[in-house]
Formats: sequence, C-alpha cells, structure tokens
Amino acid sequence: MRVAKTTQQLDLFSTGPTHTLETLREHLSTESGRRISLTFTRNRVRMISLEFRARNHVDIRLHEDFRYAPPDVLEALCRYLHEPDDEIWKAVANFAQLLPLQRPSSSPRRTPLHRKGKHYDLGEIYTRINDRFFSGNVKCRIGWARGEHGGRRRRRRQSIRYGTFHDETRCVRVNPLLDRPDVPVEFLEYIVFHEMLHSVVPSIRENGRCFHHPPAFRRLEQAFPDLDRMKRLCRTLIEKLD
Repeated sequence: MRVAKTTQQLDLFSTGPTHTLETLREHLSTESGRRISLTFTRNRVRMISLEFRARNHVDIRLHEDFRYAPPDVLEALCRYLHEPDDEIWKAVANFAQLLPLQRPSSSPRRTPLHRKGKHYDLGEIYTRINDRFFSGNVKCRIGWARGEHGGRRRRRRQSIRYGTFHDETRCVRVNPLLDRPDVPVEFLEYIVFHEMLHSVVPSIRENGRCFHHPPAFRRLEQAFPDLDRMKRLCRTLIEKLD
C-alpha cells in the first residue's frame, strides 16, 4: 500500500518565500517611513537585531527565514519601526521563536550517511515526501542511523526511537531496525515526513521548557494520510522489532 497521491501540500512552503532581500527592504521602508538598511543572516541565536540611527535610518539584520513571515508579522515589524512599542514587538518575537534554535558551531562535522538499506532506499522516500508535502523546498540530509539490523534478541523494549532530526547538521536519521520487508513502506514514509517536519517547525522554549512538538507541528502533521494508523503502528511495531 502506498500513500495516496492526492495528499495536500503543507501551506508553509506551498508558495515559496514571500519576499526577496530587496522587496522586503522596500516594503519595510515604505510602510515604516524610515530609511532601511537590511541584511539577511543565518544566525540562529539572534534572529533579528535593530539599530536605530540618526536621520530616520534603521539598520536591520534578519534571519533569512523571515522571507516566509506572514503579513501580520511584517505589519507588526513595520509598526514597531515607526513607533517602538513592547506590545507590538510581541508578534515579531513570537514568529522568531518558531524559527530553528541552534547552538553556535564553528563547523558542524558532516558525517557520511548511507541512504540505501537492504530493503528500502531512504533517498527515494525523502524525495517522494519532499515533493508531495513540501513542494521540494526542504533541504536536509538523510540516512540510516548506526545500529544493529536485527539478530540476537535482547530484552523486551519499552520504547524505541524511530527517527531523529538534528538541526545543526540538518540531518534526518532513521532507525535501521525499520529496514525490513514486514515494515510497511507507508510507515517509513510517515517517519521521514515527521522528522522532515521538525526542520519546518522547530522546537520552541516557553518558561524554561522546550517543546519539540508545539501546536503548529501537530497541526501540520495532520496532513499525513491515515495518521491514526501510523500512531498505532508506532506502538505495535515495538514488539515486532525487538
């Protein structure tokens, strides 16, 4: 059984970025009434910084993912540039919190990843899921995680990690125990989709706690067909894979 081909793509990437660097600079300048100098960055520690200068001039450094910011966020930013106010700033700050959090790293090591297993090719699944749900816009690497592929029976499992997404290296890794013919291909597709979705809706922090599956993540996850069955398989496959 394959995933239905009529699956609706996720709204976040269905139309691509809203602005380029130049169109966003012009928009902010026109709507705020200020002269704007704008720079895009990939700084995931400081998503946005503003420096108000003399003669109505503002230097802005924005994370490049602000190209996808919805109209209400850009409107709030323009209003703040025109007249700084803490309440107006909240809409901008809340959007920035949804962008990926990343620890500073000089050069994350790119370890080789193996996509082809004995039964499944993760590269093919990744491309299929990326095209179907994300309009091909997700950019990350994928491979089988290191680990045993079966063999000697160990003590009964209480839980299992089917996949992981590492934001710093943009890597999806899938548990090699899923590389077997009695694991439905649609379940592997769901695991790949789930981990790719982490690259779109990252973890957020509230009151000192980290939430890996915030409401926006759960809402977008509903796009996957037969999600309830996939959730049941998450529980029932544990014994089979032991």
